[in-house]
Amino acid sequence: MLADFETRIGRAGQFLRHLDECDRLARVRLAETAASDMPADAPERGWYAVALVDIVGLRYINRKYGVDAGDEVLRATATRLTTRTRDAVVARVGADEFAVLVRHIGRHDGGQLCRALRREVLDQPVDHDGEVIEVTYHLTARVGPMIGDCAMDADWPQSANMLWRVQRSAVEDAQRGLKERLHRLEEVFADLTGTTFDESLGLRHRVRFLEGIAYRDPLTNLQNRRWMRDRLETLTDGYTLAFIDLDNLRVLNGADDKSWDNGDRALTGLARFLADEFGDDNVGRWGGDEYIVIVPGTTSPSTVSQRLRAVLARCQDRLIVAGHGVSFSGGVASSSENNDVLHLAHQRTKGAKKNKGTIIDADE
Repeated sequence: MLADFETRIGRAGQFLRHLDECDRLARVRLAETAASDMPADAPERGWYAVALVDIVGLRYINRKYGVDAGDEVLRATATRLTTRTRDAVVARVGADEFAVLVRHIGRHDGGQLCRALRREVLDQPVDHDGEVIEVTYHLTARVGPMIGDCAMDADWPQSANMLWRVQRSAVEDAQRGLKERLHRLEEVFADLTGTTFDESLGLRHRVRFLEGIAYRDPLTNLQNRRWMRDRLETLTDGYTLAFIDLDNLRVLNGADDKSWDNGDRALTGLARFLADEFGDDNVGRWGGDEYIVIVPGTTSPSTVSQRLRAVLARCQDRLIVAGHGVSFSGGVASSSENNDVLHLAHQRTKGAKKNKGTIIDADE
């Protein structure tokens, strides 16, 4: 069947192909449609279908089970498609996509073809070294006419754009599914936060909005703890970290913790001063009255401490809340001192809080 497919591709001049190293199927890239070469009055000779089989989550499988497991899923999918489909041509058309071309099919049988492929061919897990891998597939099919009286066999499909059509349909299906999931997520956020969404916002803006909710502190507009944790995990070179604790937040809020406006002014003001000194991407609100500052490319706690003391002086002089200059305490540590830099900096901050308005680093 594969040899027959290659012969027909060569005669048609419509495809560029080579054998895929993983599954040994023909790997196909459409060059351009040959529809313009067909006689305008060529008779129809029945119908054919192209089904696109997309492996959902192949990257996840590669990450969880390893690349060899992903290759086994590809091979198993190719084997099942080629051995269990009669009078069909199977080709790999993308990293995680296969195309199945079936001739002599009913004009409205595209959906039935997808259901049959799922039920009879793909509805079973893949075994890899004793590990059972559940695989999910997305199937899309389109049906088109077969044209006779051409240079190729009379009963072979002549329009080369069918694969493009079915791939575009698959993308549109995926986009609709994403929009539906985002809409449901928006409804959940609206219920939880009372936030309403502007229906005129595009999909990209909605995704950015949701990312902002996930990674931004709503009061200070700094990165939040989740984002800072992710940032710390990606740092490979030397860096210095400062753990900052705003002094006297309860006093600023009032003895009964009801004058929150003063506390909010102090929190947002300190966030602005820190971001101005170290950059937005390097400062995050850890929670409550605590902040994290990451200074990549340096392992000198004393240098960072000097910069923090300069920020502290500016806050005490310029950031006046309830008649008092805002103060903070902090601890500084570097990756050259300890594997758990965050813990070390936090411990030094606890020491600094005993004498508020001070910064403790490795040199003290």
